[in-house]
Amino acid sequence: MHTLEVFLLLIVAASASLSPDLHPLSDEYIARINSIQTTWEAAKNFHIEDWDRVKKIASGTWKTPDSIKRVDKVDDASESVPESFDARDAWPECVEFIGQIRDQSACGACWAFAAAEAMSDRLCIHSNGTVRKYISAEDLSSCCDYCGDGCNGGIPYNAWAYWEDSGIVSGGLYQSNQGCKDFSLAPCEHHSGTDSKVSCEDLTGYNTPECVRSCYDTSIDYESDLTYGQEPIFLWDEKQIQLEIYKNGPVEAGFTVFEDFLSYKSGIYQPTTEKMVGGHAVKIIGWGEEDGVKYWLIVNSWNSDWGTDGYVKFIRGEDSCGIESEVTAALPRVYKKQRKLDALRPNTGEHQCHVKTIRHFYWFHLQMPRSSPNMKYLGAVLLLVATASATPVANLHPLSDEYIAHINSIQNTWKAGKTFDVEEWDRVKRIASGAWKKPVSVQLDRNVHDESRDIPESFDSREAWPQCAEFIGQIRDQSSCGACWAFAAAEAMSDRICIHSNGTVRKHVSSEDLNSCCLYCGDGCDGGYPYEAWYYWQKTGIVTGGLYESNQGCKDYSLEPCEHHTTGNRVACSELEFNTPRCVKSCYDSSIDYQQDLTFGQTVREFTNEKQIQLEILSNGPVEAGFTVYEDFLTYKSGVYQPTTRNVVGGHAVKIIGWGVEKGVKYWLIANSWNTDWGTDGYVKFIRGVDSGGLESEVVASLPKF
Repeated sequence: MHTLEVFLLLIVAASASLSPDLHPLSDEYIARINSIQTTWEAAKNFHIEDWDRVKKIASGTWKTPDSIKRVDKVDDASESVPESFDARDAWPECVEFIGQIRDQSACGACWAFAAAEAMSDRLCIHSNGTVRKYISAEDLSSCCDYCGDGCNGGIPYNAWAYWEDSGIVSGGLYQSNQGCKDFSLAPCEHHSGTDSKVSCEDLTGYNTPECVRSCYDTSIDYESDLTYGQEPIFLWDEKQIQLEIYKNGPVEAGFTVFEDFLSYKSGIYQPTTEKMVGGHAVKIIGWGEEDGVKYWLIVNSWNSDWGTDGYVKFIRGEDSCGIESEVTAALPRVYKKQRKLDALRPNTGEHQCHVKTIRHFYWFHLQMPRSSPNMKYLGAVLLLVATASATPVANLHPLSDEYIAHINSIQNTWKAGKTFDVEEWDRVKRIASGAWKKPVSVQLDRNVHDESRDIPESFDSREAWPQCAEFIGQIRDQSSCGACWAFAAAEAMSDRICIHSNGTVRKHVSSEDLNSCCLYCGDGCDGGYPYEAWYYWQKTGIVTGGLYESNQGCKDYSLEPCEHHTTGNRVACSELEFNTPRCVKSCYDSSIDYQQDLTFGQTVREFTNEKQIQLEILSNGPVEAGFTVYEDFLTYKSGVYQPTTRNVVGGHAVKIIGWGVEKGVKYWLIANSWNTDWGTDGYVKFIRGVDSGGLESEVVASLPKF
């Protein structure tokens, strides 16, 4: 997910700015900082040669999307707080936790480090020192998919939500033997003048560690080691932050990193430049005042060579760099949530490979006890509606002729056929794994229709709005990019613009613009959240654009169609690269003005049962839906699909345009985005009314704004 949205509140303490021709890590730049202010001292912390790595570790925090309903904590502002406070002094029994300076190495997971540090402190504090566990930044950064993108950044608030819903095991610094999962990325020497560690440039592999739900220390049981938090809270001003720290311990805060922050050495930091590097997260452990200037006492995670032995005093009371705008925390739980994770794990055999990837997918329902309503874990759907109880045998490849024959032998509502070559398995998994489940913390307007209305037995949006049939009936091709979340959204948006303008506004909404520029939506060609796509349409707008080289607007899709099906005249997928296109806020067609071309949506709504979905389509047009892709879905050719296997491939998003009944079996009429070679000319009839694959659990849409 590369670089997402950083905190944009630019509050600077000095009107002077540093010379634009100086490198921000150069001696000249540092001297300039020290010449224009007196509250802090700058010094050489990083080598110029490490600029790219420095930008990564200083860009690991993303702003909490406005769509997430946060719990704002409001303490009695009349309560008094001391003029200065240090959590290390207040809870001396926990000083080894509160005062620990961690090292995130060359990984941009500050969002996870600051959270894990504060969680560790609070476990100790609220157990009166009896529970002494270092919370694992490794477990959090690698296994919480809806938090963000691991070493490429994440959302602090979601880290705390994950602690509540899924739990996090113990683990400390690299090779510290401090719990279940210590941090696995070796520290490297990105600081200047110390040279006590191996050079960062001598190492490779600073990618997000793989999520494994077992302990590196085999003497510790993963499930038994999990710790949990309570509901996260959100704090937004100086006094509220002080009261929370004073009562409950350190908190996590995100802020804008300006270039001069990288060279902080001592004193009370306040920015001297408006040039941003990224967004960063830290742990606030107290506050004080020095020479009449108020400050926050902060623990960073760039090891003890940076700043004042790893600490920084940061100007307080002015929301400088947004440091007081988004502060999060939660109390630890004194008991562990009961979970049924065994249901997540497939039987041993060939398909065990899904264990390592299942965390990343979208629509996996798990029947949870009512005591755990917020469970966000992605587990396989346990209720399989199928006409036969048999499942394809484990030793058959899911794209093989034998597997297809077996599918056709055990049910009669649909026909399987050869749609992908066996050699394309890795690319097929990518395009079938592009939709992620909406976090439980996100609350949308839901089920707004009067269910007493009559609904026809069958409905097809192409026939209901014939003036818009060319939009509604278009089958797009996402190529070998896992951006179904953006394609299904852009398709339904295009339909709705035509429908609600009575056919007078005829624009293909650009899946390219949405996929590449909505950074908080997900990870472009590696997946995203359908609901965020619609929220982005509402808040930011999306320009026009159609299929590859179609000349249908501002930004046509730039990834060339390729032949991942078994027959066809396209170039082989293996011959092309398919990374997320770069976001550019200009039109590929230079005759079109980007800003003038933007289209917008209204309030995002979700629909969570059959009748509400029907009423929404009947009233307003096609909708976007996500579901679990089982292996047999890949070979669908005709008929009413319902799964015959429990083997999960991923999560996928599609456009529902209507419904009907065939041979007594109810179905949804769906437009897929795998081109017209797949399925029935690109369409699939999908069993209706039983929430198969979770298809009816979270359907999203909104109206266009004219």
